[in-house]
Amino acid sequence: MSELKEFMGTDGSKVMLREVEDTSGFYNLNAATGELEYAPNRVDAPGGISLRRGGKETSGGGWAWFDSADTAKAALSKQNADIDKALEVHGLRLTARDAADQGRAL
Repeated sequence: MSELKEFMGTDGSKVMLREVEDTSGFYNLNAATGELEYAPNRVDAPGGISLRRGGKETSGGGWAWFDSADTAKAALSKQNADIDKALEVHGLRLTARDAADQGRAL
């Protein structure tokens, strides 16, 4: 957790506030490592994918925009669980190559 910082209030009084870290940006689940990759402002991915903070496109090349790291983790975990459940219903499972194509680790 971040430490408290002293700020000057609008009335001249001293106020102690905790600075909040901005974790909004582009996230990608790396298939090879299983790590969540983060790019706060821009992504230039293979295949001509170019994403910018505030741009029209919010996803591509396995990357997607999220308002926070917690939101990204929750969404990607849910997405992976939904895929696994759908496959299970049909008696299937992901191969290592399929997982890599989806940008996730087995």
